Amino acid sequence: MIPKTIKIKALSGFASLGLHKGNDARLYSTMRQWLGYQKTLQGCLLNGHIGALKHGDTLNKQEDLQCRFFISVHFGLYPLMISYLASLKPKHKIVCLVGKQKSLPLLQQLAINSNVNISFIEIGESFIFFRKCLRAMKEECIFLSFIDIPLGVSEKSDNKIKFLGGEMRIRTGLFKLANKLGLEPRFIISGYNPKNDVIPVDSYTVSSAEEAFAIFERYVQTQAYNWDKIIDLTRFYTGLNDEGLYIPFILKDNYFALDVKNNKVLQINASLYKQICSIKNGRLSDEEAQKKRAAIYDQTNLYIWKAV
Repeated sequence: MIPKTIKIKALSGFASLGLHKGNDARLYSTMRQWLGYQKTLQGCLLNGHIGALKHGDTLNKQEDLQCRFFISVHFGLYPLMISYLASLKPKHKIVCLVGKQKSLPLLQQLAINSNVNISFIEIGESFIFFRKCLRAMKEECIFLSFIDIPLGVSEKSDNKIKFLGGEMRIRTGLFKLANKLGLEPRFIISGYNPKNDVIPVDSYTVSSAEEAFAIFERYVQTQAYNWDKIIDLTRFYTGLNDEGLYIPFILKDNYFALDVKNNKVLQINASLYKQICSIKNGRLSDEEAQKKRAAIYDQTNLYIWKAV
């Protein structure tokens, strides 16, 4: 059972991407698909390998065989990426460069279930971190890390890029690390289709984080429901569609509204909740909705332009 707070975060993320714009039905359809994807993803982490891994292009597979530094995203059935890399070079250990993730024990269990030789190095800026990576390179290990949440070898996000009409903070430290190790990075991404038990894996040669995110953007545009980390999006992404956007919800008999732009949850009373929902339901005429917004603003100083 996915907690309601997680569902609200996911809904906020999808709304930030602009999926609500002119089409609330699309927003909630995407949300339902994401919930189905989450069930499959959790089953993947808990039970190990699902289906068959299939690489879409044999030419790309040959290029993957020459690579030792892979960068990916939390998209599709991404935990199975370790199985794909292990199938490429079964005699080589996989080193996963990770942040402090709650899902790490699950990834470790998946590696055990899949009989994959894998170790984890926590990303940091210290010389010890680099020395561990240097040792792994000399042992001819395969590197894998994820870039869709701002991790890197510095404490601050060091770049901003345009992403789906908004602005995303990213870190480029992993590309700098690859350069220091003398390795060429390769962007690799998994897909997922609930109607097909074959898991596609696509890969691309990239020289920068900007190139990787430009490719990733194409996948999110058509399959936003396959992005696991949509729940963290508002921490590092600013959408152009967020202004005045609120999500009303009830939790344990208390009433709340999430301010999507500022990523703040406001506790409200039942009366205000009903007023915001009246805007959300779309049953008011434009004139009635504008009067309702003005009344709410007079009472609370909140301007509710849109509710989903």
